[in-house]
Amino acid sequence: MSAVAEKSLLSPEDLLSLPDEKNFELIEGELLERNMGVLSSWVAIQLLKVLGEYGDKEPLGWFLGSDAGYQCFPHSPRTVRKPDVSFVRRGRFPDEQL
Repeated sequence: MSAVAEKSLLSPEDLLSLPDEKNFELIEGELLERNMGVLSSWVAIQLLKVLGEYGDKEPLGWFLGSDAGYQCFPHSPRTVRKPDVSFVRRGRFPDEQL
């Protein structure tokens, strides 16, 4: 009989405690490195510029960059995703504080 080492799954709190947590997402408890290249970074900036201008005219919420992590998967509490660009409508944060 062979012994197989089990992987220890990380929590969202574990992710936040990593010194370079901005370079990782958490997928069902396992670290996934975010490989963002020059092109995807440029596209994200272009989107944020256009969306930001619209957001200044129509204050419906906030457009955020790739530093924002989301733990919004009820079926997978050990998942934290970090999209290149995201939108959060007003009323989603307590006291409208980011």
